[in-house]
Amino acid sequence: MSISNGSETLLEHMCSLQINGPPAARRLINIICTIGRVTRTKEMLKQLIKGGMNIARLNFSYESHEHHKSTIELIREASTEVTEEAGYRKHIAIAIDTKGPEIRTGSFEGFNEVELKKNETLRLSINKDLMDKGNKETIYVDYPNLINVLQPGNIIYLSDGAITLLVKEVAVDCVICQVEVGGILGASKGVWLLYVNIDLPPVSEKDRFDLRFAVDNNVDFIFASKTRHPSAIREIRAVLGERGKNIQIICKLDCAQILNYLDEVISASDGILIDRGSLGIEVQEEKLFILQKAIIARCNRAGKPVIVGTQLLATMKYQSRPTRADVADLGNIVIDGVDGVMIASESAIGKYPLETLTYMASICAEAEAAIWHRHLHQELMLNNPAAIDAVHAVALAAVDAAQKSMATIIVTLTTSGKSAYMISMYRPHCPIVALTRCSRTARQCQLRRGIYSVLYLEKSDPDYQKDVELRVQYALVAAKKMRLVDKGDSVVIISPWKEGTGFANNMRIAYAFFEPEKIECLAKRSNATLRSKSGTLRDN
Repeated sequence: MSISNGSETLLEHMCSLQINGPPAARRLINIICTIGRVTRTKEMLKQLIKGGMNIARLNFSYESHEHHKSTIELIREASTEVTEEAGYRKHIAIAIDTKGPEIRTGSFEGFNEVELKKNETLRLSINKDLMDKGNKETIYVDYPNLINVLQPGNIIYLSDGAITLLVKEVAVDCVICQVEVGGILGASKGVWLLYVNIDLPPVSEKDRFDLRFAVDNNVDFIFASKTRHPSAIREIRAVLGERGKNIQIICKLDCAQILNYLDEVISASDGILIDRGSLGIEVQEEKLFILQKAIIARCNRAGKPVIVGTQLLATMKYQSRPTRADVADLGNIVIDGVDGVMIASESAIGKYPLETLTYMASICAEAEAAIWHRHLHQELMLNNPAAIDAVHAVALAAVDAAQKSMATIIVTLTTSGKSAYMISMYRPHCPIVALTRCSRTARQCQLRRGIYSVLYLEKSDPDYQKDVELRVQYALVAAKKMRLVDKGDSVVIISPWKEGTGFANNMRIAYAFFEPEKIECLAKRSNATLRSKSGTLRDN
């Protein structure tokens, strides 16, 4: 994508977009891949990592803990092997997607599925004696309060919205419905009660079991499903406890009830995942894209990372190329301001997982090149609070300086990731290279737009300023290997004035250059994965 940098209005900027330029050189958007049957081998995982996967998602609605534990081990082994081959560490974060508190149907007596036809009568019963004795007239539903929250005229969806029921009558132990849209219903399918507030517990017993597994296996993110109230986020944090306090909680917006508390849940969580496939069951189709834009904007305003997932390049589950509509959809999502996009069934059970990832990466890169960063940065600046701390102020200054100096990268030395997160929040036009000694921080940076994390494992030099310079040089070596920076490029550098969290308040602009005679000296101090080149800086 080729654009003109002299545009004064958004209209002029859009008019200046060209298609005759070279392919976009880099991607700032992160990609989450769901690992399933077709990608659960070490060789396939290595190809996904090389192809641009940043976060591996495990869906805990399926499979056992033993299965997921072995998958986590495979991901980590694949990441280590790719690191050795690439010469710099690939930090792949791991997210578990909880099942969440939900309502499901029972099973059938003597059948795997039944066909429900339009205008037929169907009873949804809460009688547990019918749990495995369902038929085309009566089906068990595992929500005892069903008869109290529904009334005639309510709409019920079954099987991902494929079947629609209209409530006609509420009886003592069942709800009598008329089939409005028929279809094939299998066992244990999801039940959606449209425009009804559901009083399920915020965290199910299965989720508690899964959350303890997440702590024991040192995962990085929880994708919290079926969240209906901000209190669920607090409950999840309580279950994770002290041992899991550093696991970040990403709230999945997958039911309409949570939309009543949107700003609260954005504030309470570490990020948002828009599951538009599930939301689309309860939200009118023609309203869904508006809702998606509004949620992304609110997350950008609050400085929280936002992901859009499900039904992205959906046709590639069965086809080797995306449709034009799929490409346009994904491109516009990127331009709207997301931090990441998620592949679901396309990489879990689809025929073309690698092709899907490749197309997604290239489309994201092209869409990013079309963003008018000057306008975006000005709008985000207007959203600043009246008083900000030093790290926040330096992050703002870094983005502004990078834009005015046309910097190739921003390098920040960070412990917790806060300074990198702050810089990412203001959407610089260039990558952010975050160097940290904390491996969890290096992995969790994969959620934020534009951050390339670098793990530094060497001991601190007694001379603090010398130690800072060694770390900056190390970051530049990694950035050069990742093809983010080259000799003579302008670089903005953020560093702390002393060790610890919250002291990143020094900023400078420098030019990167590489001296062959320094290679051996730096290599001795570098991590084994960074052993071929050295970088030094010349201050501007």
